[in-house]
Amino acid sequence: PSRTYAALGLLGFKPESFRIEVTGYVGDYGHLGARLKADYDWLIGSRLVLTARAEGEVWNDDHDRVRVGSGPIQASAGLRLRYKIRPSFAPYVGYEWERLLDDTANQAEQAGVDPERRVWVAGVGFRF
Repeated sequence: PSRTYAALGLLGFKPESFRIEVTGYVGDYGHLGARLKADYDWLIGSRLVLTARAEGEVWNDDHDRVRVGSGPIQASAGLRLRYKIRPSFAPYVGYEWERLLDDTANQAEQAGVDPERRVWVAGVGFRF
């Protein structure tokens, strides 16, 4: 289903250590939401970095078309280990956990979807 949202976000960071991101959403049909995301980096030597990540999301109202309930809808956390080949290029591997919460978890279960997932991730981070 299509959705339309306006988003406004703030990002605060201390290079090579801590990042926090707060985003607010205003959507069609009066839906309001917010997402908080935080990352913390630990340097392990000069090129290896372990990043801890956490994220949460909350909405003011049910959005039945996309199976999102009101209140806190999800929480996630994870660890990623990256190797900085160059400051602008770093492959990583990691493990992520995500849990749908409250009404959203109930809607997922009714649809036959597990509200919790754990996954291994891999990718490449780059800046330009």
